[in-house]
Amino acid sequence: MQEKEPVEGSTIGLQESKQDLKEIASFANRLLLLFLSSYGLSSIVVQIVQRSVKSALVDDLSQILQLCIALILALVFGSCLFRMTPKQIVFGKRTDPKLPAIDSAFLMLSLFFFEWGIVLLSIPFLKRSSPDDFNPDPFFYLMTSIIGFCILVPVNEEILFRRIGFQYVQKYGTMFAVVTSSVVFAFAHGVRFQVFYALLLGLCAGILFAKTGSILWPILLHTAHNGFMVAMTYLFPFYEGIPSLRFYSLWVLFTVLCVICFLLYTARQKISLRDLSIKAGMKKIWTQMKSDKSKYKAYFTSAGGLGFIVMAVINLLAGLT
Repeated sequence: MQEKEPVEGSTIGLQESKQDLKEIASFANRLLLLFLSSYGLSSIVVQIVQRSVKSALVDDLSQILQLCIALILALVFGSCLFRMTPKQIVFGKRTDPKLPAIDSAFLMLSLFFFEWGIVLLSIPFLKRSSPDDFNPDPFFYLMTSIIGFCILVPVNEEILFRRIGFQYVQKYGTMFAVVTSSVVFAFAHGVRFQVFYALLLGLCAGILFAKTGSILWPILLHTAHNGFMVAMTYLFPFYEGIPSLRFYSLWVLFTVLCVICFLLYTARQKISLRDLSIKAGMKKIWTQMKSDKSKYKAYFTSAGGLGFIVMAVINLLAGLT
């Protein structure tokens, strides 16, 4: 009985698939190495500076200094690990599809109001802070928060997790890129509820990056998210007044603005609301994720993927003690 010869196309496809899985695992390893080296070494440098220059001002500005050093290190090490120039890391090339600026703005605002609408609903269930947990000089806190928390943090993290973490693996599937970049982004913030909030923000930023093809809009979304978080400390100090009529009025306002911005986006994109079936969308997402399960396995069982998971667990346990 004559044996059947293997189909050449299927053999090549299998080899390409195995090569893709190896590349995906290698990417996860390099991303973890880049994250640890940029933030780890910057922390060490700042500690050395603090010990050498004993000054209260240096201590107060240590976070801003660390973020600046981390950004420089990310560009330097990123160039070596991913064979890109610093300019390519920051600006890169636009990915398809592209949206006009006004459409991108409407989509970004609708995602911002959607995300913060969910966050606001969860706040009443969290443990309230005590006044001792928040007692900075108001003006100095505001300035350092704007520079560090609202500008440098979004730029650093979006370049790391969206420009590199997303765009590099987008060739293996847009949904795969959205999910992996969002999950490792959440793991990097693995302290209590920050995991959930970071995952939500990461998914919104990933969708925005996939739709617009520009890193600018995820940075603006991240900036708006962090900026409103700072504003919340003035609107509801130590979470006082939550829940209240003022608090729920804010949530209703965000819900209305979310719907308005999203309707404006769909109108400009000529998207029929009948095409936005949640059930059909979830089924499509689930089907795609099942077909990509080997890719997720390669990513999250690699040293890099496991490293992010371990880091999240350590941060979580440290936050509980």
